[in-house]
Amino acid sequence: MGTRRWFSGLAAWIQKNKLTREDVARRSRHDVGYVLALFEHPEPNPTLRLFLSLLESAGARLDTAGANTTRHVVSRINELRARAGLTVAALAKRAGMQRSHLSRIINDDDPNMQLVVFTSLIAALGAENEMQIVARFHNAQAVPLALAVGAESMGAAPGRRLHVVSHDAPAANDGRHESTAGGQAEPRADRTTQQIEQERARASRAEAEAARAKQRADEAEARAREDCERAEMAAYQAALEKERADAAEARLETLRILGKTTLWTATVGGLLFGGAYAYDRYVKTRS
Repeated sequence: MGTRRWFSGLAAWIQKNKLTREDVARRSRHDVGYVLALFEHPEPNPTLRLFLSLLESAGARLDTAGANTTRHVVSRINELRARAGLTVAALAKRAGMQRSHLSRIINDDDPNMQLVVFTSLIAALGAENEMQIVARFHNAQAVPLALAVGAESMGAAPGRRLHVVSHDAPAANDGRHESTAGGQAEPRADRTTQQIEQERARASRAEAEAARAKQRADEAEARAREDCERAEMAAYQAALEKERADAAEARLETLRILGKTTLWTATVGGLLFGGAYAYDRYVKTRS
């Protein structure tokens, strides 16, 4: 099982719900070109947090995980590990990773991992069917719900209203009981919505901080690259100056040699000329 399966599943979900990949990318606030390239890559490997943000933007999530946050997903992985009776070391060995790496992921308050690591853990747990892509508000483990007909709340005109109640509730209840059930369901829904919004805000803050950290790293890398280029240019200039100095020294040495040769030639020539002149005078005197 490779990382391709996650993006293939997300692409199928997007098509099924009449969305576009561009819309999902824009909603996720990630670079659109980068996200679209992930869909085309044979083995995409972004962070798990980025993939979960794409699920959130598409109105989906991983089944049996409470929400589209890495903390919920890692918590579910730990539950599956305990259910399988595996120690952290045993799961790490199955997944082909270091125990210390897996321990850091499990114990981190804000965990994250590459998608390939997540894929390895799910495969090691044999939990592929537990991590299908489903609607965001679908819960495969929820208590079955039924619709019951109730009365209006106190003070309102009598009439019929639909309430969401648990499966063991009677088909019809008195007005007071139904009003209570409705009153309890609404705070629960509000709390759930609030929790989702809090998780979403935390995820957005984490993504923003990651983006800022990446920007700082890119700027530092650019500065280091500029420093390296300046150092290379300085080394090149130094080598060029040395080459020029060596050439100048060689020319000077050549001139020295030429000067000495010329002086020697002039001296010998003068001696030879003087000797010949003296000999000629001697011959003329004798004759």
